[in-house]
Amino acid sequence: MTSPASFKIDSPTPEQAGADAKKYLAFMEPSLRFGGLEFELDYFKEMVTAGAFLIVRVWDGSELISVSALEVRELVDGLDLYVVATASIRDIDKWIGDFDAVLGQVAAEAQCKTITVLTRNGMGKIAKQYGYRVHQVTIRKRVKKWAVH
Repeated sequence: MTSPASFKIDSPTPEQAGADAKKYLAFMEPSLRFGGLEFELDYFKEMVTAGAFLIVRVWDGSELISVSALEVRELVDGLDLYVVATASIRDIDKWIGDFDAVLGQVAAEAQCKTITVLTRNGMGKIAKQYGYRVHQVTIRKRVKKWAVH
């Protein structure tokens, strides 16, 4: 699917994604860390090579500007396309509509009833125009270092 201007959204085959797993994980690492997620390279590579994580990329010309890992999860009331992790470096407001269309296409092909994205508040506000709503909120606090006596 081609996006406006020079943006392009695509998905490598599982074999291609596995070969480039280190690059994708490095690209997503700051966002993963911010969200409190961490993947070992071997696990991540295994998941993308097996097709358990589908990689979706956004390009601005020849520059990679976003990488997402998706998986289909089974919920009580049906299948859900879950965005496990996503990282973007810029211009999300210019390609989010096309990205949402790709998610919808992937979800339909996988017979998913829902799409779930774990994200920050700012992204939730942007995605609202595409029919997303806040479903759950994750809260977190740092634990103080306690002296052991």
